[in-house]
Amino acid sequence: MGDSHTVGYGNISTKRDCTQDEVWATTDSSQAVPALTARHYGADYQVNAISGRGIVRNYDGMAADTVPVAYPFKLFDKATRYADPAWRPRLFVIALGTNDFTTPLHPGEPWKTRDALHADYEQHYVNFVKRLRAQIRTRM
Repeated sequence: MGDSHTVGYGNISTKRDCTQDEVWATTDSSQAVPALTARHYGADYQVNAISGRGIVRNYDGMAADTVPVAYPFKLFDKATRYADPAWRPRLFVIALGTNDFTTPLHPGEPWKTRDALHADYEQHYVNFVKRLRAQIRTRM
């Protein structure tokens, strides 16, 4: 689970500067790190990732649901929760934090300092991991 690095954001592009449409056309999750790692070990995998999203703060302070808020749902409309009782992962890999910390804080954001952002991030990260572990335990 993660952000644009996990999704494979623009990973098959042959050039560095792309339009938004070109980025989407050259994003291939099947060639991103999670899929490549799973293939290497002969494992099944599932990618739950959203470009630009973080644990408590999205890229550049973008207003949108963070990963822990969006994660339980199939789509951004939050109409249907994701549920696959047969999916029983033995390992979760979480690659989040880039979007929370890459850009400077802006006036109006809830954190007055980077230290406050770090503290909030740590608390929400731990809570998110606990929630994921609890979901797995209920499936076993």
